[in-house]
Amino acid sequence: MCAAALTLGFCSGPLGDWHMRRIEEPLFRPVPPESRQLLIGLFRQAWRRADSGIDVRSWQDFGFDAAIQDTGFGRTLLLAERSDRVEGKGRYLLRAGTHAGVLLEAPHSTDDLFTGDIVQQLFLRHSFAGAGFNSLSRWSVDQNADFGDLARRADSALIAFGAAFMSEHPGGTVVQIHGFDSEKRGEASFAEADIVVSEGTPAPSPQTLAYRHCLDRLLPGRVLLYPDETRELGATRNATGRIVREAGGRFLHLELSLSLRGQMRSDPVLSGRFADCLLGSVPS
Repeated sequence: MCAAALTLGFCSGPLGDWHMRRIEEPLFRPVPPESRQLLIGLFRQAWRRADSGIDVRSWQDFGFDAAIQDTGFGRTLLLAERSDRVEGKGRYLLRAGTHAGVLLEAPHSTDDLFTGDIVQQLFLRHSFAGAGFNSLSRWSVDQNADFGDLARRADSALIAFGAAFMSEHPGGTVVQIHGFDSEKRGEASFAEADIVVSEGTPAPSPQTLAYRHCLDRLLPGRVLLYPDETRELGATRNATGRIVREAGGRFLHLELSLSLRGQMRSDPVLSGRFADCLLGSVPS
């Protein structure tokens, strides 16, 4: 997958120091409401038709390169923002046919080291429905000097991706993978923490408690639950979390330490346990 997908940008690593990216990157351009609705329709159609054909012209009109590729779990649609029209629309993988009703996102894949690699590997090795990635740094800015952070913006293509998934898979789960730096956190508990689990609300559901229990059992390091065990990194202003909850789905926000991200990136057994928890395939 990696070699074939290079032209679509699915194998690129971190882009370097964020200060340089903020200066040099193109402007983030919001997706207007009417265009988001059209994009939702295209994403929905892609989940239905990625195994039989895609409307390449429509994706090109939206500024994406598109390709179909066989993976171990069926045919996959690869979408990547065209290199000559980078505006922060992102990159996407959509799996057609049978899959678990779980969507992965790495909205800071170029800023939170290894999160993009982890999400891509999880998608390729397991039966996730799709995966979404940013194409500009969270520190890119729009014409009003507001940051192009896909976790916060409600006017992005990533929002359309999540909304389309919820329309096609009611009751589905969207999991966002992020990374934190324990040295920059205000609480002493972060010195030993490796995972922070949140659903973006002040009252975790039984499902979120089950995720936390599974991760605590199967992965090394300490797992913290927001807001019971930490008051930080709760994702309460996460734009995707809001639309998922409004649609009746589940939103899971996971913050991983750098140490754990490094281990998961290189250890398929460890990342497999992680995937088992996310897919609900481990007995409680």
